[in-house]
Amino acid sequence: MFTAHNINSQAAVLVDSRTGQVLTAKNAEQRLPIASTSKLLTIYLVELAIKNGDISANQKVKIDQATATLSNTALLASVPVKVGEILTVRELEEQALVASSNAAAYQLAVVVAGSHSRFVDMMNAQLSKWGIKNAGFSTSSGLMNSDLAAAANPKAASSAENSLSARELALVAKKTITAFPKLLEITKQARIVTPSKNGNVTVKNTNMLLTNGRGYQFEGLKTGSSPTNGETLVGLTTLAGRRVITVVIGNSLSTDGIFDDTITMLNEAKSKVQVATLAAGTRVRSTVVKYAPQTTKYPLVTKGAATLFVQKSGATHLTVATKRQFKLVAPLKQGHLVATESVRVAGNQKLSDSIDQATMPKVKLVTKHAIAEVALPVRWYRNVMEWISAHL
Repeated sequence: MFTAHNINSQAAVLVDSRTGQVLTAKNAEQRLPIASTSKLLTIYLVELAIKNGDISANQKVKIDQATATLSNTALLASVPVKVGEILTVRELEEQALVASSNAAAYQLAVVVAGSHSRFVDMMNAQLSKWGIKNAGFSTSSGLMNSDLAAAANPKAASSAENSLSARELALVAKKTITAFPKLLEITKQARIVTPSKNGNVTVKNTNMLLTNGRGYQFEGLKTGSSPTNGETLVGLTTLAGRRVITVVIGNSLSTDGIFDDTITMLNEAKSKVQVATLAAGTRVRSTVVKYAPQTTKYPLVTKGAATLFVQKSGATHLTVATKRQFKLVAPLKQGHLVATESVRVAGNQKLSDSIDQATMPKVKLVTKHAIAEVALPVRWYRNVMEWISAHL
C-alpha cells in the first residue's frame, strides 16, 4: 500500500475489486459523511430481497406521500414523482443509482422493509455482518436525517449523517458488485429515460467519468454530495487489466474535484504497481519427510496460480505466508496435499493489506515428487538414533 499524494479529498483508497488488496490510501480509516454513496448498500439490500423472493424487479410500486414530497423538495430532488404514480422496483433502482434520486431510495426502503426506519435497521445489521460495527446509519439515501422532514428516522438525531471510512465504503462497493454484478448494467449508463410526474424524462448519470474517463473505462459506481463534507465518489474501472474500486470522500474544492482526485490516484498507482503471478508449480517451501530415503528436505510446490499487485521497483514478489513446520511421513504420492496457505507480497508487507482478507488468494502446497518409504531396518535405525539424540 502506498500513500496517495496530491489528493485534495479528505480520504481516499484504491483497492482490487476481487481480492480487496489495498494499493494506495489516504486517511482511509477515518469515518466521514458519505452522502448518496449510501445508496449502494440500499440497492444491495433491494437485490438481496429480490434474490430471496421477497419482492421482484418488475414489481409495481405505488408512490407514497413521503416519497412524492421528497421528490419535489428543492435541492433534494432529481426525478419528481407524484402520489399514486406507478413505477417498478427496477425503475426505482435506476433512479437511485443513475439519477441519485433520494426519493427512489426512500420508496425502495419502504417496499423492502415496510417502513424506512426498519430498513435503516437492516442497513446497520448488514454492515455489522461485514465487520463494519457501530456505523449508525440513519437514512437509506444518505441525506441528513432532518432532510426527511416528517419522515425522519425517530431513532437518530436530526443532524445525523451516514458515515463510513474510505476502506469501509470500498468494502460496501466490493460486496455489492460481487454479489450482484448485473447492477453494473445500471451503473455504467451515462443516462436513463425514466418515468416522472411529467412523463418520461432523460436524466444524466452524476458520474462524469463514465463519459470522460481520461484514459480509463469506468463502469460506475456512485457519487455523493454532503453540505457538511463536500463531494464523494465510488468508482469502478480497470488497472493493469484488473477491476479496481476507487473511493474519494470529502472534496470541497469543486464538483470536479472528486473526478480529478480519482484520476490522480489511479495514475499514481499505475506508475508504482504491476500485476504479478505466483505460477503453478512454483517451489515455495521445503520440508523434512520422516522415513523418506533422504534426510534432507523435500520441495513443496504450488498447485494452481495466484495473482496480486506488486511494487514495480524493488525486489517485491509473491510468496506464501506460512512458516509452519509440516510433519510428513513417507510414503507420499506426487501432488500430495500438504496445506492451503495465503499468498502475500514479499518485500512490501503493506501491499498484503486488504479490506477483505477472506478474499485474498490462497494456494495449495503439494509435494513435487513421489516420496518412497525406506526399508523397515532403516526405520528402526533412525528411530533408535532419534531416541538417543533426545535422551543423551
